[in-house]
Amino acid sequence: MKRIALFIAAMFLLACFASNAQQYEPRDSWPYVYENFLEGVVSTGSDDAASAGHFNVVIFDGSLMYIGKDGNVMSADMSRVNSVRLGSDIYINIRGKLYLIQAAVNEGLVLLGKELDQDKLDRVNIGYGVSSATSSDKNIVVLLSGRMHTVTRHISQSEKEKYDGMVLPVRDTRYLYVKGHLIPATKSEVLSTPGLDKNAAKAFMKKEKIRWKDASSLSRLVVFIHDNI
Repeated sequence: MKRIALFIAAMFLLACFASNAQQYEPRDSWPYVYENFLEGVVSTGSDDAASAGHFNVVIFDGSLMYIGKDGNVMSADMSRVNSVRLGSDIYINIRGKLYLIQAAVNEGLVLLGKELDQDKLDRVNIGYGVSSATSSDKNIVVLLSGRMHTVTRHISQSEKEKYDGMVLPVRDTRYLYVKGHLIPATKSEVLSTPGLDKNAAKAFMKKEKIRWKDASSLSRLVVFIHDNI
């Protein structure tokens, strides 16, 4: 009985250690949403043809990368990508950028975009002896894009350097996608939606107690915007 108790205690400690293990963070040497390329299916073209493979999403610009037959990491033609399924996650391509679908109703979508946090980036050193605090936005983009895009490199080489680069500051931004409008999910942005009555929108948000980080709550706002634009 004592051995069983000791075994359970050991397993509990291991579980605690695992839960406290450092979570994956995108780096400039591995600038992807996921720690590994995942099996997935891409819907492409007007006939909604599907293509299976191993894919990942770039933090920098929301583009799609895939592993080619030769093992090289390649950039997908975003003009032909409609949607992507990666495990249980489904992305939609809007204006050349992938957004994670958090909720879907007939009237529209609640989306999540994982994006580079420019404000935090401005306060760190971006390498090459250059501080982003003293560098222009253009220089930051040039330097990062040069390090972040691993196109035509073999996946084995990229994986070797996965954890070697600078951690990229990332922020989650929620959006409402309604009638072609991509609206950041904030009160001020919603109230600025063209054609939407501000007073009616304020009254609705107050009545429904809209929670800006809750996909279910935001889906009700999607319906309201759809019906009132």
